[in-house]
Amino acid sequence: MALSDALSYLLVPRRPVPRLPLAPGTCSRLLLLRLDGIGDNVCSFPALEMLRRGLPDAHITLAVGPWAAPLYRECPWINELVEWDTALYGVYRNRGIGGLSCDLEMVRTLRRRGFDAGIDLRGDLRSIIPLWLIAPPARIAGISCAGKRLLSDPLPSPGGPEAGRAAYLARRALGLPAAPPTAVRDWPRPRALERARARLDRAGWDPGAPSVALCPLALWPWKQWPGSRFQELAGRLKGELGLQVVWFLERPEQAAAYALGDPVFCGPLDEAAAALGLCRLAVSNDSALMHLAVAAGCRTVQLFGPGEAARFAHTGAGVELLHDGSCPHYPCTQRGSCENRSAGWCLERIGGDAVFASCAALLAADPGRQG
Repeated sequence: MALSDALSYLLVPRRPVPRLPLAPGTCSRLLLLRLDGIGDNVCSFPALEMLRRGLPDAHITLAVGPWAAPLYRECPWINELVEWDTALYGVYRNRGIGGLSCDLEMVRTLRRRGFDAGIDLRGDLRSIIPLWLIAPPARIAGISCAGKRLLSDPLPSPGGPEAGRAAYLARRALGLPAAPPTAVRDWPRPRALERARARLDRAGWDPGAPSVALCPLALWPWKQWPGSRFQELAGRLKGELGLQVVWFLERPEQAAAYALGDPVFCGPLDEAAAALGLCRLAVSNDSALMHLAVAAGCRTVQLFGPGEAARFAHTGAGVELLHDGSCPHYPCTQRGSCENRSAGWCLERIGGDAVFASCAALLAADPGRQG
């Protein structure tokens, strides 16, 4: 027995009573935890929509990290958004685990709300522990290792794509039959769209020209396709396919390394999502913008290196995946020691011709769509 399992047996000597399924008459206040990355949050969109439809009158509170909070402006599927920069995930941002006292204060605040149920959409002990401390009677997560004892309804981890995992939890929580995963889609963002258009206009964007979004950045350097190849691709997309290139960057000063006179979009997440919906095509590293482009309905070429493409890449119509998994250490982890990863080996093996061919193929498959 793992140490964490032994500890959970000490904390919860008697197995909690199962509470599923959730129903409108028994769940009027629902807490959702999605305390990890922006892309993970986007992959939870189908689950949020499903829970709102299944519990139309429930007050749904979603707790996310502050970095993901702008994503949920104008979201019709939740009633309340709580920003929670939990110390238990601080290790991912090189912050250590300082701030536990703030976590305990947040736990006390949420516990006083009297939630009927809580779902950890990640299925991780670092968010299951806070869920247990908040103490809604129904505590639900998909989990394959430690922490089952802290949940009233531990569900087997479904595996597969991330978007399907969150939707599986929502479906099981509502007592719905199994079904194929649904595509990730965004909600209408009229106010963000207005601001995004204004931002693009100031950058010199031509709304009458078909646009391609190039997203060359990612959270980790080893997830970034070489910038020089993005520049070469931009030239071919403009010269051979007649597309207007829009660079999606974090800061205006980064334009000098990429844009070469093209329009540059730098803005908050909700505006980025709206702006991507105006583009006919997107080419992106494994990043938040990749997930947002797919959710916005933009045809997307996904460039994966050491990351888990089987889990985080999107499939189906309108998307292409390019990645090389031949490294013996694949898939790498953030704390792995693979020399190939630090040298950019996996992404270097994706050639510019292959990316351009994928762009042309996606455009040819849907020539009538404007963007």
